[in-house]
Amino acid sequence: VAENMSYTTVPIFPYGDRLGLVLQIAPSDSFRTMGIGPASTDVISFDFPVYGKPLFSFSAGPFVGLSPHFQSATYEWQQVPTTGGTVQSTSPYRLARSGPGSLPVGVGGFANVTWKFKPWFCTGLSAGFGATAETQVRVAYMLGLSASLGTYQQFHFTYGVAAINTNIIKDNYLDNTSYYATNPGSVEYTQQMRYGGFFAVSYTLFTPKYTSSTAQTGTINNSGTTSSQSPPAATPAH
Repeated sequence: VAENMSYTTVPIFPYGDRLGLVLQIAPSDSFRTMGIGPASTDVISFDFPVYGKPLFSFSAGPFVGLSPHFQSATYEWQQVPTTGGTVQSTSPYRLARSGPGSLPVGVGGFANVTWKFKPWFCTGLSAGFGATAETQVRVAYMLGLSASLGTYQQFHFTYGVAAINTNIIKDNYLDNTSYYATNPGSVEYTQQMRYGGFFAVSYTLFTPKYTSSTAQTGTINNSGTTSSQSPPAATPAH
């Protein structure tokens, strides 16, 4: 009786942050012949959320740098008004700041490790890098804390510290108060790694959820022993 009433499952493989198993309980041939038992195969589905274990995932989405240190200020040579407050063709040139620059916005990819607290909510760490959406593309390296919402597909909201190359005017221009009779030409910059806060929203698409007809299946056969079959190609559940 113990052999026929006990069942050891086949390996249960996770999809996303859940475990799923479908059991098919088939009546024996003798039951069917004598007509003393059900003739159909019973199917039982189990779907378990995973708690207390780290879940590793990858996501992608937009980010924004929050620190003014990431802004690349721009400079240009401007003519200085002469006596009378007008600019003449012969007015001298002086270096002036033409714009503060903008906060970097771009797209990044993240590796996430999270721990689930509710079926739809988990927290953890995210690390990744991205590229800014600028004429001169800059690379951002990011590390932060994430709050994740969702079950089979998740949105990750990440806040942390980023390191981004920023254009800085060369040192020899910093104390330049000189006037020039002609335009000295283009202003030279150098890149410097700067640090500050960032915020990102990224999306993870997990392995599609198996339906009861395509999940990992274990079948109890006529002799009371067990067999298993690997699932065919997964189809997303709706």
